[in-house]
Amino acid sequence: MADNYLEKKMEEHRSQGGRPSPYRPRLTPRGRRPGELIVEFTPCPLVIADIDAPAMTGIAREAAAAGFKVYFTMDDIHRGTRLAATLGASFLPPSMPAPDGAVTLTSEDRRLTLRRGAAALAVTCPQEPQQALTDPADTDYPLTKTVVWGAAMLANLNDFQENLFKNIKIEGLSF
Repeated sequence: MADNYLEKKMEEHRSQGGRPSPYRPRLTPRGRRPGELIVEFTPCPLVIADIDAPAMTGIAREAAAAGFKVYFTMDDIHRGTRLAATLGASFLPPSMPAPDGAVTLTSEDRRLTLRRGAAALAVTCPQEPQQALTDPADTDYPLTKTVVWGAAMLANLNDFQENLFKNIKIEGLSF
């Protein structure tokens, strides 16, 4: 029996011309890649106050791709309407109220704050920045993903639930 096994393996080795077997990606027991973070959330509106910073436009794109209904405010109505078409978001004139149950994102001096009702979550950028928050380089992956992940956490927040985080499912870690 061992001879047949060894002969079969030797034939496979010769048929591949000495090349190693094709790469198979490693998966977790649930079928996901290691280091992947999955957050399930109830889609809700996300209002971005003053989207003029390039970091905010990257966050709007990522949030819209994640399933949020993204609204943003801007002083220039014509520019806001054009930007809405490119971002997959909706322009909200400053005189209009925010939708009910929305998560709001505001920016103030290197600090991005997410709010929904009485709950708030702040994302602070590095104290010694290489460049200002308005630089396009700040629209990078970690900042954008962190803010959208925080918005998903607040989207699951329900004032009438005892377990606020029961809808959040984390499968792995992604940094």
